[in-house]
Amino acid sequence: AEEVKDHGYFKDIDWKQVALQKLTPPLIPPRGEVNAADAFDIGNFDEDDTKGIKLTEADQELYKNFPIVISERWQQEIAETVFDTVNQETDKIEQKRRAKFKQNNIYDDEKTSDLILQGQLKKNAGTFGFSWQIRYAKLYPNRLELHYEKGDKDPE
Repeated sequence: AEEVKDHGYFKDIDWKQVALQKLTPPLIPPRGEVNAADAFDIGNFDEDDTKGIKLTEADQELYKNFPIVISERWQQEIAETVFDTVNQETDKIEQKRRAKFKQNNIYDDEKTSDLILQGQLKKNAGTFGFSWQIRYAKLYPNRLELHYEKGDKDPE
């Protein structure tokens, strides 16, 4: 690195300011643009591409004094993963509970459910607005169920 710092092209650079990230860059590329041969390869890593990669102690040594950590992408990925996992687990629990109620001919107890709103709903089904279908609707945080009659058939 000293060889680069000593090069005549960089003679006016204050390297302490660079290290402290206080120096304004001479060029800031436009947001969203990538100066690369194939922009789709940059930042797009499938799990298959990265699954077998393990950082060795030598790799960790290279990065130990690296001052920049950009965690937004990681946080977004973790949030999406956790959100999906929690929703899948909740859906499984809800399906088991419904199957148990259905098996015992017990309908959902609205007090123990995450039901937000329920009631009859008129749905325009005609081509020119002349025909209406009446459905019993149940609104949950993550879905809307339309039943033909209350407790009759599976929801749409």
